[in-house]
Amino acid sequence: MDWSHRQRLVWGFLGFMFALFVAASLASGYYVDWLWFESLGYADVFWRSLAGRWLVGLAGGAVFGGLLLVNLWLALRDAPLLAPGVVAFPYQRWFRLRPLMLVVTAIALVLGGMAGIALAQEWLTFALLPRRVAFGVQDPLFGKDVSYYVFVVPALVAAHQLLNAATLLSLIAAVAAYAITGRVRLDGRWLSIHPHARVHLAVLLGFYLLLKAAGYWLATYRLLFSERGVAFGASYADIYAQLPALKALIVLSVLTALLAFATPALRNYRLLVAGLVAMLAASVVLGSVVPSLVQNFVVRPNEIVKETPFIKLNIEYTRRAYNLDRIREQPFPAAELLSARDLEKEAGTIGNIRLWDWRVLSSAFQQLQGIRTYYQFRDVDIDRYRIGDRLRQVVLAAREIDYARLPGKTWLNQHLKYTHGYGVVVSPASEVTREGQPPLWVKDIPPVQAPGVPEELRVERPEIYFGEHTDPYAIVGTREPEFHYPRGDENEYTTYAGRDGIPVGRPLARLAFALWTGDYNVLFSRALTPESRALIYRNIVARVNKIAPFLLYDRDPYLVVADGRLVWIQDAYTVTGAYPYSEPYGEGNVRFNYIRNSVKAVVDAYDGTVSFYLADPDDPLIKAYASLFPGLFQPLERLSPTLRAHLRYPEDLFLVQMDRYAKYHMQDPVVFYNKEDMWARPKEKVGVGTELRDVDPYYVIMQLPGEAAPEFLLMVPYTPVGRQNMIAWLAARSDGDRYGDLLVYKFPKQKVVYGPEQIEALIDQNDAIAEKLNLWNQQGSQVQRGNLLVIPVRDSLLYVEPIYLQSASTKLPELRRVVVAHGNRVVMEETLDQALRRLFGTAAPLPDQPEAPGGERPAADDLAKLVEEANRFFRELQDDLKTYGQRLERLGEVLRRLQEQAR
Repeated sequence: MDWSHRQRLVWGFLGFMFALFVAASLASGYYVDWLWFESLGYADVFWRSLAGRWLVGLAGGAVFGGLLLVNLWLALRDAPLLAPGVVAFPYQRWFRLRPLMLVVTAIALVLGGMAGIALAQEWLTFALLPRRVAFGVQDPLFGKDVSYYVFVVPALVAAHQLLNAATLLSLIAAVAAYAITGRVRLDGRWLSIHPHARVHLAVLLGFYLLLKAAGYWLATYRLLFSERGVAFGASYADIYAQLPALKALIVLSVLTALLAFATPALRNYRLLVAGLVAMLAASVVLGSVVPSLVQNFVVRPNEIVKETPFIKLNIEYTRRAYNLDRIREQPFPAAELLSARDLEKEAGTIGNIRLWDWRVLSSAFQQLQGIRTYYQFRDVDIDRYRIGDRLRQVVLAAREIDYARLPGKTWLNQHLKYTHGYGVVVSPASEVTREGQPPLWVKDIPPVQAPGVPEELRVERPEIYFGEHTDPYAIVGTREPEFHYPRGDENEYTTYAGRDGIPVGRPLARLAFALWTGDYNVLFSRALTPESRALIYRNIVARVNKIAPFLLYDRDPYLVVADGRLVWIQDAYTVTGAYPYSEPYGEGNVRFNYIRNSVKAVVDAYDGTVSFYLADPDDPLIKAYASLFPGLFQPLERLSPTLRAHLRYPEDLFLVQMDRYAKYHMQDPVVFYNKEDMWARPKEKVGVGTELRDVDPYYVIMQLPGEAAPEFLLMVPYTPVGRQNMIAWLAARSDGDRYGDLLVYKFPKQKVVYGPEQIEALIDQNDAIAEKLNLWNQQGSQVQRGNLLVIPVRDSLLYVEPIYLQSASTKLPELRRVVVAHGNRVVMEETLDQALRRLFGTAAPLPDQPEAPGGERPAADDLAKLVEEANRFFRELQDDLKTYGQRLERLGEVLRRLQEQAR
């Protein structure tokens, strides 16, 4: 055996091994995913998704590659190279027919495979087509149900794009093949085309022109999503100029296609060339120039008259697509004065005013309850629990592991030993200790409940194997004990007893997992046993997205303590951008013009169990998905009553609806056109510094006007565009049968109601408050301003802003003051109770503040408290006298100047 032969064998063996490695790596991904889906009970979802993707990909690849291969075969069939001396192509001598056929076959297979892979990404579009569910709403232009645009048109567009690209590429490839074989060549000044080539190319060109006509036909439907006019959707110019142009182009394309088919028989190219030139000219003149002229010289001078019918349609369909038509509007008198008796009647609202901002709490919890450096509180969730007979607003935070801060970043520590976070911190949102810190109802490791905290907050299974920031995989059931939690100078260890995990103890599964992760420590670690299991997709957002990637997920999953366990609730949405006349929201890949909160996903923090519940079973999109994946979604009635009590209206959906309602509350087309009553999110000062930021929606417990009891709401105020006064507030309900109800309370337009930015200005203009804040900022501390909460109380408003102080050395924020404003009065005190008493009178019967579980309320006549209160009043009196004297001096100066001018 010579050396060259040995080299070929070696290179062949290396190539085979490389191909085997690539194939094994690809197969390992499918195998690991199958094991994971099966472990969660969703194997059917895996197989349906895989089968759908492969079927659509293979069909698309076969069509694309088959069309290309057939046309190349027809072009090269019975076409030997020309006789010597006849050169139709500069490099013709390089080609031989048989090897060329093999090459083009390989090219067709590769391009077909690429097209199939691209089309496989659209497999859901084709899978949902036979499961189309009617929306019960017809478009006003073509009279078709909205489902036609959501389910049918996308499939037609995808199929058209595939056929159009395959036909065009086949035409180009056939021309090149005929040129190589000399059947298409320049003969002097003329183009010489073989009869066989003439027929073949004419048929290909005719089919391409028919596909062009189909493209114009599909473009007529895109007019319903036009952005040409003053409102989204088909406008005057689209209906009366663009639509006729498209119809004309369809007819012209079909006629030109017929000319192409007839050209071989006519043996005259002039008619075909004339048809192609006419198509090109018509596409420019009719498709672009004429609509532009109509828009500029017919519509624009009479825009309000011409566009009014289309503005009405845009308003109607946008309100439907975002559920804005369900918002109930009510007047809100915004009376200027509240009394202490009013506050007493609204104890449920006043007692739940949130004093802790989530940004501050995450830092406070980290300082107070971090325990170890590798524990992190990265997010704080707001929820409500019933404490005795009161509904209380609470804040919760999960203690997860920050793997970047592990004491030793070894493979064993990251994946086998430190497998889970531990415990939760729960604090009332409206209370503060004497030290200015949040009182902790549930704290420490292991979790400890404060005396008096109800059983509902009892945590029996505090381990967090699945969380918001738990990303690395973990292997459990190994010879290495899992770190449980620190206890003094020692550590407690545990063994995972949950149901989740894919088996990696078997050799095949271990090899597949190592290939899938690219981490070959799995292969060689002696800590693994036949019972070892790998926990993957531990980030809850990635976890639910892996199972149902066709849903859009809320950015803020939240934690619930339920039946002794820690459970995550993740809101999910069905969205589409194919709702006619509805104005889109978002940008890039996340752009839609229809949204429903159709699903609530629930993930157990310990065993990773995932359940999907139908929150809006009437949504046509979720009906189609449920038909495609039977068994994936469960009725909401199957969700445990404990968890159902903690469902809340999702903030991302509220933001979308709030943004759209700021414009689409205007239903009169003239008002809409002139933008006379546009609303906007107000501004506030939050955090450190003086920068103004948009007010974020916030959860409150309050008693709505006319209701008998307080409830859990998500709300946000509105201001008119370009102004700072408040015009309305929007609220979403979350409790019981009223879940999902949306209410807008509109203020009288003839009176000025202070907006958040104006209240911030009043705070900054208050000499006593400004002096105090400036003094704190100059003493090595940092002042942080919390959210300015606008709290509707009966038929009036309270404004509450907590003030925090954080030392540069300890980084532990403390609640030092509470600012309360009502009308045009602003006060700042150490507690909310003191601020309310100062604002509404010390002798007035203010509402009792709810007693913190495990705490003792100081007696009303406590001597130290009375002394402190007396001193505070004395200081206030001094400040008031000082201010009074300054104002007298200013008044005297003004009178003196007036007297001088009168002389």
